[in-house]
Order: sequence, then C-alpha cells, then structure tokens
Amino acid sequence: MIRSAPHREPGLPDDLRVVRVDLDFDAPPSDPLFDVLSDDERDAAARFHRRADAVRSGATRSVLRRELGAELGVAPAVLRFVRTERGRPALDVAGTPPLDFNVAHGGDHALVAWSRLRRVGVDVEPIRPEWDWRPLARTVLGAEDARRIGSAPEPERAALFLAVWTAKEALLKADGRGIAAGLDGFSVLSDEGRPPRVGGVTVLAGELRRFEARWLRGIPGHAACVAWSASAGLD
Repeated sequence: MIRSAPHREPGLPDDLRVVRVDLDFDAPPSDPLFDVLSDDERDAAARFHRRADAVRSGATRSVLRRELGAELGVAPAVLRFVRTERGRPALDVAGTPPLDFNVAHGGDHALVAWSRLRRVGVDVEPIRPEWDWRPLARTVLGAEDARRIGSAPEPERAALFLAVWTAKEALLKADGRGIAAGLDGFSVLSDEGRPPRVGGVTVLAGELRRFEARWLRGIPGHAACVAWSASAGLD
C-alpha cells in the first residue's frame, strides 16, 4: 500500500507543508490512489520501461493532486498544471488563491511540498553505499563543500555528497532555474550539524541567499532537503 503523511521538521515556516510518500512498487494500476490522475499523467507513467519508475511517477502526481485539492477545497481531478517559462510546474486553476508547490521522488520515497506564501523546492535521493560519487564531485561541489567532505571519514562521504546534492537541487528548484544553472557555483555545507547555508562569491550564490533550507531527517536510507524563499511573496 502506498502511504502518505505530513513530514514534521523543526525550523520550517508555519505556512510550508511537506508530505512524505512511502512507495509500494507492488501497487496495481487499479489502486484507488491513482483515480485522480489525468489521461496525460497516466500516459506519462505508462511510458516508463520499469514498473518502479511508473509507480513513482503516478503516486507522486496522485498525492500532489490530493494534497493540493484538499488545501484549495477543490476536487483533485480538476486541477490543471502548466509550466512557467523556465519549465517549472505551476497550477492553472482560475480563481484559486496563489500557491507554490514542488515535488521530488527517488528510491522508496517521494516528497510533496507547498506554500501559499513563498516559493518552495524539494529533493530526495537514495543513499547507495556502492555508488561512486567522485566522478561528479567537480561539477557538484563548491569549494567549502569539497573541503568538508574531504575532511570527513571515508564511510560518511557518500551521504554527505548526497546531502549537498539534495540541498542544491532544492534551492535551485525553489529559485526556479533548476540544476541547469550549475551546482558548483556555490556551497551549502557550513558548520557541522547546521542547516544548509549558501556560500560562495558567484552571482548565483548571491541570488540564492534569499532562500533558506533544511535537510529532512527521519527518512531511512535517503538524503532529502526542502528550500523556501526567506521572505513571503510568490512574485
């Protein structure tokens, strides 16, 4: 059974909601959860070659529809989605209050985040101990990230790298430009045990300082992060 529930994390704004989805890859297409999907969403899920990818796609969109429908007081199936000029998903429902949302899925989980007051971004990635992250280091890590990961014990480095990845993707998704803007132009690791903090001297780093972020704990075997604009406003 696919389950979803609010994910609580200290330090998040009161208006920011995060829902964690626990995926069941044996869920049949007839599962009532999928009843709210549009024809286009069903077709998109069916195009995946792997069943696990189809379930991730369909479940994430289904939970998104149900959560936003409940938030806005409308039937989930009537929600329509568009993409902004930057390719960012957005709601297209006439007469509804402003609302920003973002989704991510990876491994055994998906995340849905939204707010009526600010921009949001989210990411989740499975931690695979056997995965070699080093070939990506030069294109992902800022100077401070590289220094701190390099000084960490070897068994901790893969998880730290994915913590960096999820924080950067969440920040760039909240900003709206996505990872095509580049991941190595800023750092997010600071003092041990502290939330992500944007560091660096690039233009991108300066622009991303208007966002805050928190790593999401309590998702076993996964790294996850949510980011949001520090000041309220969806413009």
